[in-house]
Amino acid sequence: RLDPPHGANMHWSHLVDLPIVGIILLTKPFFGELMAERIAVSIAPLFPLGVALVGLGLTARRLVAPGAHLLAAGIMLCFVTAMTMFMPLRIDHHGWQLALLMIILAGLSDPIAFRGGLTVGLASALSLVIGLETLPWLAISGAGIALRWVISMDQSPRLRGYGVGLGGGIALGFLIFSSRDNWVARCDALTPVWLSVMLVASALMVLAGSWRVESRNMRLLLVAASGVIVAGFLATAWPQCVGRPEQISPELERLWFNNISEVKPIYTRNWPTILSTSVLVIGLLGSFWALWTHRKDERGAAWATIALLSLGSGLLVLWQARAAPSALLFSV
Repeated sequence: RLDPPHGANMHWSHLVDLPIVGIILLTKPFFGELMAERIAVSIAPLFPLGVALVGLGLTARRLVAPGAHLLAAGIMLCFVTAMTMFMPLRIDHHGWQLALLMIILAGLSDPIAFRGGLTVGLASALSLVIGLETLPWLAISGAGIALRWVISMDQSPRLRGYGVGLGGGIALGFLIFSSRDNWVARCDALTPVWLSVMLVASALMVLAGSWRVESRNMRLLLVAASGVIVAGFLATAWPQCVGRPEQISPELERLWFNNISEVKPIYTRNWPTILSTSVLVIGLLGSFWALWTHRKDERGAAWATIALLSLGSGLLVLWQARAAPSALLFSV
């Protein structure tokens, strides 16, 4: 409906529109087109909210206690900054990306290695199909899985599952959901640039997880070499995408981009917003305390990745306020 009949080029894919379309198709015969659309935009944001609650609940049950999912849900519902992403009428892509981050946490905490790796890989692929906003968290999650393999050979199935899920999911997602505009080498969406980078990374993960490497030092060397290969491939094949992905002119950045509310640091907001976001410090401290408590058992590796995600998102909030919802959900 924007710029008819051609439509408008958006920076996220139609994957997030599927629930909206489904609700419209189901309700239109009974209520007519206008009411069906009103029902869709009211109900659709609750779908990612449900997925996020499931992901948080599974993570809390696996890492804290069997009944902790209720406490996790209660805390999440109190975070207004995060809950605004799931409000009725909010049908953009941020809610789904937050939900997929919570599924990634569930995969990181899954005691069944291959299933956990596959969950993280598929959720990462779907998030990239939607948009690139969560790329830093996806990179930390993938690095966490690779380091778990470095620490223990028993994590080979998790590494293989992650590579299979990421590579297969991103290839299918690109073929099904990418617009014609995204077949051009742009840097701020899933285009041939990030498709090729992720396929190289996933292939290296599968290969590493398929080899039986007894030496921990050799496993660390393989992971480090894989990181260098991926970074070198990006810099060599797509040098224009090394740096800020927006690729906008200095004038546009000064006059428009730097004035977007969510792009400004959190300390530029009003005091109620700053105070409501500052509670993420509690989650950050708690994650490191849990890491120390479980440093010698199997849950310690999952807590280490969650602690890194909490720390990274907390620091990013000081740069751009749009990281606050993900930082708050990590802190749960």
